[in-house]
Amino acid sequence: MLNFHVLSIFPELLRQFASHGLLSRALEQGLISLSTTQLREFAINTHGQIDDSPYGGGSGMILRPEAAVAALEKARAKSPKSKVILFSPKGKTLSQAEAQRFVDQATESGET
Repeated sequence: MLNFHVLSIFPELLRQFASHGLLSRALEQGLISLSTTQLREFAINTHGQIDDSPYGGGSGMILRPEAAVAALEKARAKSPKSKVILFSPKGKTLSQAEAQRFVDQATESGET
């Protein structure tokens, strides 16, 4: 079984999404497990702030590293050998072949 743990400010949306279609069937058949962490648990203040303005100005907001690191450390404590995949618009496209490579590596090392 592959275990997925997702850090998100909208974990309830992810759980809704996973309750339908292929993800739903994979969960029901025990092929995967899915857990989430609410990033706002790691907010820097009582307002639940986890974002900040980009360095050097400009439009938009970015995730504060303090919140991201604390959430990641908590998730990694549960599964220290797990792989971390950070989705980014500037990153490499996650292809089916790359996903299969992750599965194969996890299966070989017993990390599933």
